[in-house]
Amino acid sequence: MSTIIGMQPKLNEDQIQIVDALKEALALALEGKIHTMGIVLCFEDGPATLVGGRNAGALNLGIDRLKAEVLAATFNAGGETVKKAATSKIIKPRH
Repeated sequence: MSTIIGMQPKLNEDQIQIVDALKEALALALEGKIHTMGIVLCFEDGPATLVGGRNAGALNLGIDRLKAEVLAATFNAGGETVKKAATSKIIKPRH
């Protein structure tokens, strides 16, 4: 996709929701509330992953939760899997 320098491409509804979730995660990270993270990015030509932090146990549990949500969305909503994932809010841990 080519764009004019300084102009942003028009985002669809799902992409706007993804940006909002990333902004929320960034705000929490800047407050020092996030200690480990894993991100799966889905591009047109395939996925990419990013991991940061040292709490592998918590990250593994989070990945299991994510897998369960994706499986549920896949089987319950058919082709709406990506839409459900994009509209999910950050689930903060219970204290």
